[in-house]
Amino acid sequence: MKAAQPQTPKPAPPEPNALREAVEAFNKISEACSGILGFEEVLGNVLDAAVELLGLDGGSICLVTPENTLSLVAHKGLSQAAATDILASQTKVGECLCGQHFQFHASFPLSSRSVCRGVLCVFSQGSERPLGRQLQVLEMITTMAAMVIENARLYEDKTKKELEIRHIYIDILAAVTGGKLVIMTPAELDTALGELRGAPTAIAELADLGRGRAYLREKMMPLLNPGSRANDALIAASEAMTNAVKHGGGGEISLFQRDDIVQAAIIDTGTGIDFQLLPKATLMSGFSTKRSLGMGFDLMLELCDRLLLVSDREGTTIVLEFARQVE
Repeated sequence: MKAAQPQTPKPAPPEPNALREAVEAFNKISEACSGILGFEEVLGNVLDAAVELLGLDGGSICLVTPENTLSLVAHKGLSQAAATDILASQTKVGECLCGQHFQFHASFPLSSRSVCRGVLCVFSQGSERPLGRQLQVLEMITTMAAMVIENARLYEDKTKKELEIRHIYIDILAAVTGGKLVIMTPAELDTALGELRGAPTAIAELADLGRGRAYLREKMMPLLNPGSRANDALIAASEAMTNAVKHGGGGEISLFQRDDIVQAAIIDTGTGIDFQLLPKATLMSGFSTKRSLGMGFDLMLELCDRLLLVSDREGTTIVLEFARQVE
């Protein structure tokens, strides 16, 4: 009879590592915030992660204003009355934020580049108490989360500034072109386009330009009737196709009709247009932006009745409009 073999003892569970837990928690926050452009949504995800980590009832995030007061921007588990009071009050940094009685309450500064940007508070109305290690983890992730929050705020500020500049250029370009150049959003363009007249034709490379011009002669020129107007439309659309291939990575051309307006839509897959260069492209003959528009933009404006423009990081759409010659 064989002797019983001694059992191998099970390995002891690893000791909790606060830094590792903090990194894991921060990775979850970063993943939850990735691709989000809204600053307040980022703050909400940071707060949710903090409350979940500690298993508490709720919390809040307040940011420091230029007047050195605290402004509530995200909360969870607060009564509506408490949230309203915080929003209405001019709470100074260091004063009580929540105005409620909690069994447990803790606050952590959100500091970036040695500057306190705000305060993250967590609380429990019951007997729950986080472990000391959990508080240590939260203290570390608030330091890292402050960077996420700061980056989100900087991105939102930059986006707002770009939108302001964009609207200024929209107004200027409409004025200097007599309303012929109209910068639109994709949704606005969808509304402005008429009925599609035939399937789109790809213009991926220079060799495709001949096929694109043949498409225009067959589909567009009959709509405009023979004559100088049809020739102008062919020249302008050919210029737009050439620029789409040379400067926009190729794309396609389509024809639309809205009442007595024929629309030639040229789409490219480039990186978009620098709107700060559009005034030069509009007013200076032969000017080249080298990004989607290329040369001849002033020629297109001269030959068409109106030019609709949509451009972002995913590409550029130019729609040349020509009034039909109705007999």
